[in-house]
Amino acid sequence: MADQEAFASLSGDRNPLHLDPLAARRTQSGAVAVHGVHALLWCLEALAHSGVPIARLRRLSVKFAKFVHLGRQVTLQTSHSDAAGLRASLVTTDNVVLLTLTMKFGDRESAAAGVPPQPMAIPATALALTALERLQMAATLAAPAPANVFEAAFPHLTGALGVRRIAGLSLTSTVVGMICPGLHSIYSGLETTIVGDDGREFWFRTTGVDERFNMTTLEAGGAGISCRITAFERSPPIEADSMATLASLVMPGEFAGSTVAILGGSRGLGAATAKLIAAGGGRVVITYARGHDDAQRLRDEIRAACGASACDIHPFDFHLPITAQMTALPEGVTHLYYFATPLIGRQKAPAYSRALFGEFVHAYVDAFAEACAALRSRCTGVLRVFYPSSVYVAERPPNMAEYAMAKAAGEVLCEELARTDAGLRILVARLPRVVTDQTAAVMSREAENAAVTMLPHIRALG
Repeated sequence: MADQEAFASLSGDRNPLHLDPLAARRTQSGAVAVHGVHALLWCLEALAHSGVPIARLRRLSVKFAKFVHLGRQVTLQTSHSDAAGLRASLVTTDNVVLLTLTMKFGDRESAAAGVPPQPMAIPATALALTALERLQMAATLAAPAPANVFEAAFPHLTGALGVRRIAGLSLTSTVVGMICPGLHSIYSGLETTIVGDDGREFWFRTTGVDERFNMTTLEAGGAGISCRITAFERSPPIEADSMATLASLVMPGEFAGSTVAILGGSRGLGAATAKLIAAGGGRVVITYARGHDDAQRLRDEIRAACGASACDIHPFDFHLPITAQMTALPEGVTHLYYFATPLIGRQKAPAYSRALFGEFVHAYVDAFAEACAALRSRCTGVLRVFYPSSVYVAERPPNMAEYAMAKAAGEVLCEELARTDAGLRILVARLPRVVTDQTAAVMSREAENAAVTMLPHIRALG
């Protein structure tokens, strides 16, 4: 994280995706992501240090293929290198390609003439512009860090290309992450020509906005570079339906008398379930792993609509001993809804990852079984349990084998638990793709509303 902060100060790109773990978990990344341009400059610095003639660089093409997550080992691999150019990729230990770059060497071109746009201060917080506002965006930016900071961060690279060019490349990150598209942006591609430094400051302007694909294209120049940038606007965090909206779907008192533990209830399916049950007169106990603030806001919203006794929150982490955490929940739990989950969408190259399968099994099988046993031992009547399986068990998209296998194992476990314990009533449902933070994508895809999906199952469980 110290590296994240350092590059944010150097470039001016303080998008929450790169600095705020809680905000980042509500993006398609699922966790804090390294600035793509920082990863690129690290690659170029490594190449310059290894003797690649970066000083002769004429053209640079970059594709930011996947998010680079903190704490993950990556390797720069060169696939082609000769006097004319070089191709390389940044890959994970299991050969997931995160970034590709192509370099061509040769004589420099002259900088194109032109009058740069008016200066603009780098905003303190990332902008969220409309399509029309993005289309009209043009400005000149100044790097927020002095030359010696760039030289200390990238000594071989600045020695080969000069500080101004590296500062200009860094500012392309700020353009995308802070201005255009801004808050909900994904930096996709960069085409750069190294030109003579004509002394102008770095500038940019939007050249196109394609709302069909949420795509923005930009050009940038000055500081000895000429760039073409491609970026996308990703889906913003999914906001749950309001209590007023959900209250209209249920009958007053429909779920009265129930005390419902919702493991993993601070957002998504869990939050929708909590609101529906509380609106119907039930008492809900919501757990969270990292999203304390999300859970607290949800609790306050439910209490404002249904009363102070309608909702409580508790921490829950399936990596920690389960029984002790279940003991901390209030007495009298009658229902268990199990939405606790690790990050579902993963970067993976092999057809099967034993480690990933093990992580899913621990969450969806082992921890679930322990939670059922712990709550069952405290329940005087029948404990009613909802287990959310997935249509992916039968209709499996690419790279989801481990998830589907673990959910299938969870279904078998549910059958066995219900068969051997008359005090457990378990409802298993293969849920469709539901609109949540984890399933949101850059381009819209068909998905179901969380509350509409869950309400029939809540009623069926009784």
